[in-house]
Amino acid sequence: MAISSGIQRGRLLAIAGTLTAALAAMPAAADSFRCGQRLATDDMTVEELLDACGEPTRKTVEVVDVYGPNVHGAGNIKRGTSRVEKWIYDFGPQSFDMVVTIVDGELKGIERAE
Repeated sequence: MAISSGIQRGRLLAIAGTLTAALAAMPAAADSFRCGQRLATDDMTVEELLDACGEPTRKTVEVVDVYGPNVHGAGNIKRGTSRVEKWIYDFGPQSFDMVVTIVDGELKGIERAE
């Protein structure tokens, strides 16, 4: 009985260690952030975000290839491109920078900068 209890404890510790490592590797997620008196959320349109927070401090823009399954066999083929923008809002030294991801003109996510 003690052996199986020790094995179970070892498995639990291994799982806990794996989960801790996975969570530490993930970017800091956020669903919203405050812009003055307004709240910016990930379900806003780009226009609503600009109205609430104004222009971002910095922007990066990247055009990435989009791939999909090949209908004639194995593998993927290029289906088009997407425009991926990262808008960074810097609220000063007492706050985390917030990163807003916009894909093809739609707000897709908000996260705290690392």
